[in-house]
Amino acid sequence: MPEVLIDANVIIAARNSNAGDHDRAWPIYAGVDGGELPCARVTNLTVPEVLHPIQKRARKEIATETLDILQQSRGFRFVHLPQSVYSDGERIFRQYDNPEWTDALLAAYMRSEGLEYIYTFDDDFEEVDEITRLNSAVNPFDA
Repeated sequence: MPEVLIDANVIIAARNSNAGDHDRAWPIYAGVDGGELPCARVTNLTVPEVLHPIQKRARKEIATETLDILQQSRGFRFVHLPQSVYSDGERIFRQYDNPEWTDALLAAYMRSEGLEYIYTFDDDFEEVDEITRLNSAVNPFDA
């Protein structure tokens, strides 16, 4: 099955039942984990964005549990951004008005890998050509 990228904000909201986006995030997270939605790549930049706030707002055990769940799930796949995407990420960062540095690097990675879709609540990605933001539990590959 084709793959998508997943942003930290979806994982964080799914793991926090008090988060404002929890009701939108949980079906995405559960759908990826359960195989009803495409496999979601989790980058080495996304992991600290997920674990740090969970550890600070909840506790270390919850952050560790989150890491274990992501690592053990067949629906999530950990990937490392190659050094080659950094120059394209810088161009994206400079070219568009809104993307934060990490989002620009994720966008560059998506371009380099031919990934069109990202599960995210961050509308910064809508600015970047060739990227489609998904903010609900839809499978973009269903015909």
